[in-house]
Amino acid sequence: MLYLVSLQDLTDCPFRLVDEINQGMDPTNERMIFEEVSKSACKPNQPQFFLITPKLLPGLVFTPEMTVLCIMNGPWMTPQQVWDAMECHKNK
Repeated sequence: MLYLVSLQDLTDCPFRLVDEINQGMDPTNERMIFEEVSKSACKPNQPQFFLITPKLLPGLVFTPEMTVLCIMNGPWMTPQQVWDAMECHKNK
């Protein structure tokens, strides 16, 4: 993964996508890779970076340049017929 991060400055593209960056990593290496990817992706004039993962470690550092979208799915979710986006937004 660090090899891929090091190559980012050599290629131009509108966005980058990494799926399950943490697959098979222990927490120490997962945290290190997340921090390196974050530093690289948050530099000025870099393309958008999408990280898709089923989980993230607790206590990771997120910078103001990042936007985090959590998409939940499963039987415990509110059914679409009941979901009220305006009510959810009002509660923020």
